[in-house]
Amino acid sequence: MAERYISDYRKAEATGLTGPVLSPAFPAAAMASTMQVHGPVRIKALIGAGTSPSGAHSQAFNKFSGMVRRQTLMGGRMAVDATAGADRSAIGWRRVTDGNPCTFCAMLASRGPVYSSKERAEQIGGTGLRYHSHCGCTAEIVYGEWIPSDREQLYIDEYEKAARQAESEDGVRTQQTVLWRMRENGIFRDSPLARNKTPDA
Repeated sequence: MAERYISDYRKAEATGLTGPVLSPAFPAAAMASTMQVHGPVRIKALIGAGTSPSGAHSQAFNKFSGMVRRQTLMGGRMAVDATAGADRSAIGWRRVTDGNPCTFCAMLASRGPVYSSKERAEQIGGTGLRYHSHCGCTAEIVYGEWIPSDREQLYIDEYEKAARQAESEDGVRTQQTVLWRMRENGIFRDSPLARNKTPDA
């Protein structure tokens, strides 16, 4: 599905441009290891620490289901990364969030198409290719100018506001000084105000 999407997207965005779609080999061994660690190994560790079997299953299941989702989506994400890195017509790829991202994902999305390869992504704070469990983000190749949507502009504005505060108070703009300030603003899924918000009666 990712290969078909990339081909169709490339034709639409780049005026009929064609080219190879690169799909890295499925990491079967890594997939099996991840599922083993977050499934049976996690449950046995919880039981060994005194949690009841049903309680251990309940605690492990949420994380495990998130890891299943992450590993399932990694094939498409890796295909976008590899294809963008080899496509000379592309200026790079960008992170696209779901409709309710956490602060970390919004911060990465605010950067726009700064990722041009795995190596470049890892240079930018070491976070370009990180997708946490239950993450709804995707990756999108960018041709030409990137114009942020209204929602993406909000992420940019929130980042800049937190960054200016970090520079003023800490004297430095880094992920460590900016991220928690973005989170405290209260508009993201993991922000205190968002977590503690109760529905109207």
